[in-house]
Amino acid sequence: MAGTSERSSAISDDRFRALVEDLPAVTYIADFVGTFTLRYISPQLEELFGYSPERWIADENAWVEAVHPDDRGRIVARDMMNLTLVCDHRILYGADAAQFLARIKALLEAPLRLAL
Repeated sequence: MAGTSERSSAISDDRFRALVEDLPAVTYIADFVGTFTLRYISPQLEELFGYSPERWIADENAWVEAVHPDDRGRIVARDMMNLTLVCDHRILYGADAAQFLARIKALLEAPLRLAL
């Protein structure tokens, strides 16, 4: 089945684009490992703010120019992730759910623990 993975990926990419390119917001995909690298920016960037997505993808510092000079010093990189757990309290005791979520948080913060 050569090419099946590539076709699935292309279909997935097409569905993603169809979804995000109809939103009234700028959507992006970026790599945060090592350096900040933009992989995709929806066309709304240009429609809403007048900046070319292609330019921002080609120049990793282009987005900095869009930030007001007075605000540039306040931009800091930090690790952040929202994680929500919804459970039926009649089936699962709340303290058990909180303990489970705390364990997930600990594993995400130190993924090497998964190997232990």
